[in-house]
Amino acid sequence: MHGTTTCTSFDGLLREGDREVHDLVTSILGSSSFTANSALFVVWDEDDYSSRLGCCSSKPGKGGGHTLALIVDRNQAWRGSVVPYNHYSMLKTIEEGLNLPLLGHAADSNVSDMFSLL
Repeated sequence: MHGTTTCTSFDGLLREGDREVHDLVTSILGSSSFTANSALFVVWDEDDYSSRLGCCSSKPGKGGGHTLALIVDRNQAWRGSVVPYNHYSMLKTIEEGLNLPLLGHAADSNVSDMFSLL
């Protein structure tokens, strides 16, 4: 959604991006490989850094910010959280779910996993 040759407006980019994500997620969820033990992480990185709700001190242009992350599984219940997760939270959740050692900052004690959302 950073721009294409077929879309000439920001609104057009959003609609095209929504269609692409919808088609991709629908394809993954319809696959026989997506089972009751599967989880799909969809992370939206189009933050403009105006929010200070993220990680890493949330300095403009330095990362952090308030972005959307969705976890899709076979459970039909919707769950939300006000816990400030970051990319290390996602990494920690995946690594713990696969019984792998935690890498880098995913091992930090202040990093929350996202299992409450699954």
